[in-house]
Amino acid sequence: MSETAAAIPNDDNPSSSAPERLPEPDDPSRALHEKVRAAPSSAWRLEPEERKRRYLTRHGVGLPAQAPPEEVDDALERVIGARDFLPGNWLSLGARRADAVGMVRLPGQTATGFLVSPWLLLTNAHVLRDPDSARGQEVVFRYVLDERERAGRARTVGLDPDACFVTGSVDDDGLDFTVVALEPFPNGKPAGATLGVIPLRGLTGKAVLGDHLNIIQHPGFNTPLHVALRSNLLVELDDERHLTYETDTDSGSSGSPVLNDDWDLVALHSRAVSARDEHGQDIDRDGQLVTRDTPASRRVWVANRGERVSAIVAELRARALDAAGSRAGDLITEALTLGGNT
Repeated sequence: MSETAAAIPNDDNPSSSAPERLPEPDDPSRALHEKVRAAPSSAWRLEPEERKRRYLTRHGVGLPAQAPPEEVDDALERVIGARDFLPGNWLSLGARRADAVGMVRLPGQTATGFLVSPWLLLTNAHVLRDPDSARGQEVVFRYVLDERERAGRARTVGLDPDACFVTGSVDDDGLDFTVVALEPFPNGKPAGATLGVIPLRGLTGKAVLGDHLNIIQHPGFNTPLHVALRSNLLVELDDERHLTYETDTDSGSSGSPVLNDDWDLVALHSRAVSARDEHGQDIDRDGQLVTRDTPASRRVWVANRGERVSAIVAELRARALDAAGSRAGDLITEALTLGGNT
């Protein structure tokens, strides 16, 4: 592989520093983000009641359907407050999730992907656009440095798009995901049997505004595994397909899992979000419209966008019968079943 750093074409933040803020947010999204940042512990109050109820259900709090909104908020406030304490096995559970995250190696560039079933890897459509772009490529798992700065546990496996390949869209309003099969390890077993998986659970309510999120990633080019833990906030549910959050990422972070504090998959990291004017057009640090000639140094990145798991599950359900690949139907069904999407 070439050692020349080259970013996969996307809108990821070109540096891993904290996103730069514009002094005056002009559009409703920016205003919402500022409200969440100002009071993250109470941002959940901005959520619709139905989402609050789903969040409570996922955390084992059952309320009667006729419970008034005040009772819902009281229950949710107790749950949110309790989540300041994390169990002693929180880091070890996170390490198990990290085992399922790999670096996708492509000619002259790298990205991130992760196992959602024993045989299937999930990454972005802008990383793997079609079966030809995946054919002959590979993923490196456990590419993490130990206390002596060594990566002796790394495991490499090839992509197998002829067995299964399903992709979404790279358009701004599309669903930026690709699911691709992997070849077996030399012992004939699937990678997920050794490394574990991060299941695709399609039920909503896994996170509310202001919740802490965690991202496991291979930022930059050919970089060992990194994590961004708990300093990242969910700041907006854009629509049924996308959500916006704060975290440190880089070009190689495309395709990373975005997880809540229960280590449930909330989203697939897609790209950085640029500052925009009141008309939704990208603007630079001086408030001027961004063009193809705008230097990266003048771009302003305010947050990151991910593809919601519920939307990916819905898309896979719809396309399970006509997906490309000799084993596509069975492999997609297996992944959906593993996530409890029956």
